[in-house]
Amino acid sequence: MSCSLRLLQPPCLQRRISIFHVYSSIYKTVVTVPTKHIQHASPRCYGVPTLTQQMSKRGVRTTCRIGQPLQNLHVRQHSQSVKNNQDFEWMRNPQDLRVKAFFERHNNKYAAFVKQTRRFSGELVSEMSIPIDADPVSEIYGNYSYYSKHLVDKPIPIFCRKKVGQKYGEEVLLDATNLPKFCYQSTPHEQNEESSFVSIGVIKVDPHTSQKLLMAIDTTGEENYRGFIKDLNTDVISETEIIPSCISMDWSPDGQSIFYTVPDSLRRPYKVMQHRLGTPVSEDRCLLEEFDDSFFVDLHMMKDMRYLSINLNSKTTGEVYLLDMAESNPNPILVERRQPGIEYYLEHRGDKFYIITNADGAENFKIVTAPDSTPQRSHWKDVITVEYGAKIEDVDMFQNYCVVYEKFEGLPRVRVISFVDDSTHFLPLPDSVCRIDPGVNQTFNSDTLRLTYTSPLVPRIVYDYDMRSRKLSKLQSVVLNAIFSFNANHYTCRRVHIESEDGSQVPMTLVHKKNISTKRNNPVLMIGYGAYGTNVEPGFQIDKISLLQRGWIIAIAHVRGGGELGRRWYNEGRLDKKKNTFIDFVACAKWMIEEGYSRPELMAAEGTSAGGFLMGWIANNYPWLFRALIMRVPFVDVLSTMLDRSLPLTIHEYEEWGDARKPEVYETLRALSPFENLSAQQYPHLMVTTALNDPRVPFWGPAKYVAKMEQMVAGDTNATDGTVSTVSTTTQRDEPRMLLLKIDPDAGHFGNGDFRVQKAEEYAFLFKALGLKMK
Repeated sequence: MSCSLRLLQPPCLQRRISIFHVYSSIYKTVVTVPTKHIQHASPRCYGVPTLTQQMSKRGVRTTCRIGQPLQNLHVRQHSQSVKNNQDFEWMRNPQDLRVKAFFERHNNKYAAFVKQTRRFSGELVSEMSIPIDADPVSEIYGNYSYYSKHLVDKPIPIFCRKKVGQKYGEEVLLDATNLPKFCYQSTPHEQNEESSFVSIGVIKVDPHTSQKLLMAIDTTGEENYRGFIKDLNTDVISETEIIPSCISMDWSPDGQSIFYTVPDSLRRPYKVMQHRLGTPVSEDRCLLEEFDDSFFVDLHMMKDMRYLSINLNSKTTGEVYLLDMAESNPNPILVERRQPGIEYYLEHRGDKFYIITNADGAENFKIVTAPDSTPQRSHWKDVITVEYGAKIEDVDMFQNYCVVYEKFEGLPRVRVISFVDDSTHFLPLPDSVCRIDPGVNQTFNSDTLRLTYTSPLVPRIVYDYDMRSRKLSKLQSVVLNAIFSFNANHYTCRRVHIESEDGSQVPMTLVHKKNISTKRNNPVLMIGYGAYGTNVEPGFQIDKISLLQRGWIIAIAHVRGGGELGRRWYNEGRLDKKKNTFIDFVACAKWMIEEGYSRPELMAAEGTSAGGFLMGWIANNYPWLFRALIMRVPFVDVLSTMLDRSLPLTIHEYEEWGDARKPEVYETLRALSPFENLSAQQYPHLMVTTALNDPRVPFWGPAKYVAKMEQMVAGDTNATDGTVSTVSTTTQRDEPRMLLLKIDPDAGHFGNGDFRVQKAEEYAFLFKALGLKMK
């Protein structure tokens, strides 16, 4: 069983929305694409006559089924490219016998590879054993201390609590491995009747009595969350009061209502509902409905619980409505009508709103205040602006303090502002190249800030910071598996800057043994993403230690399209400037060779989702630069996807990739799309993974990519060892290359099962591809 606790967040800022904080950096890196994006059509607000009168009736939505054939998309001017895609359109139907045969053949290939490398993979799995916390760190909220813990016989965390001050009397709130049968739902593609995928999207205790638990659970892998209510007195999940479809959810302060967002047919959260406990869900009250398909709707309860904000966001624009929690049946109140390119997010304290915004040219955000009686933009006053090279990423509000999480020149820093004496200071961090994760910090009137520190060489350390005395106290640190005998003092972690093709300076994090050789004999694993303004944080990943101890260099390229250096860095790697992401990564790889760290025969790279787009472009345009590439749920069928408005994210992501119906955008994507540009050349060794229930990168994209690559190359594509013979180039000799495709029938975009097994198989692939001894 796999459980993915992915706490759904408001758009751009990573709010803590649960009583639990999951420290996942030691286990795996999950790039969460923020649902922060905005629109240009006003939503309908129910119960507000003056606003409702401004809205016309909702028109008929003309969406088509998932996986609509391309010939129905009316792209006549691009008939040749459409025809090329149609050659593989049969792969969109998982029930097609040809698709089933294709899956079976490739899974057999993959199984044969796993069998060949089983001994080495087993050693790696043992090394990556998850440390068990003997005494998990808890956070106090109300009369209870809450915590999650890992047990040896449980593959996922168990969520628990105890009354404050009591050593015994543990209460298990949720054990996702032991849910009643009615919590499970089938999937359209379900092939394995014993599938036990579980993802917990929301888990919250009611703030009034602390005796009811609100949960959003998906058992399909397709992010189809349903809302459940558990009575903690009886330990029973209600079988009658089930919210059939939801995404973000929160309690009212009195614990009598639940506010939640509902996804449309494309899984876009577009509607806000209010459910009164004890009443039929069919009678739930609709508060707001968003019509623009490029906008997502999200809920955020402010820490003082005075207001619940409804955030409507596209990739670049925001609009906020407020629900006054002093009212039992609140109506939405507009803060400031959306304007293209302007984002803003609210927190509340006292009689003021603290607003994080990029208005007035604040490219990397600033903080303004406004009276809660008049929160409109005309009343905004600047209170915090950042210098050049800095950006605001998140804010945590307390009664006496405001904590601002920032990046400065791509590295984290934490600013603490005191409302008591108007002082400002920065929290001292153990190292600059690190990752900082805020704790839940749910208690508004606390002077203690909980946070987690980690770096590529330092496992998770949980700290409490007394903002009054400015004292940092270590609460817990993780002890690594004894198998490692790992000594961080033998390694170094540093940030370098590489000049890209156009002169831009690209940050890259390097991790390796001290006194590393510069005779080009070190294996290198490069990591890249570069999309959505998402940071690739240099945190601790237990699986990477297995590579470091075997002499590998880990290189994280913080390329354009990511958010490490602010909004401009992001803008320079999206839309018509997307190619900058790729040339930055190439520049970093060439630097590794030019500086003597490695050579192409020992270079490997990995990318996930949008990072798979990067890997696919590299494979087509610089196949000689890397010996092996790992492409996890890769976004490689870019053009076909961005032409298909029936897919969940296509319209929403026009601001990221562009609207492919426009000729100029079409040509840009056609020139970059990995699928469109496959050719008869010698490719690196490739490992490609996909998941049958993935709603973000449909399985047929990676499948089509592999099928076309097999068609483009010559040789025996039925080889049981997963190899294909490829056409030689002038830079490499003709030899078999592995082309592995793994299709998971149960998982979604974020995976399924024991991550250690998947990582071990990936690293065995790298060792085999690079010709390294598996030891």
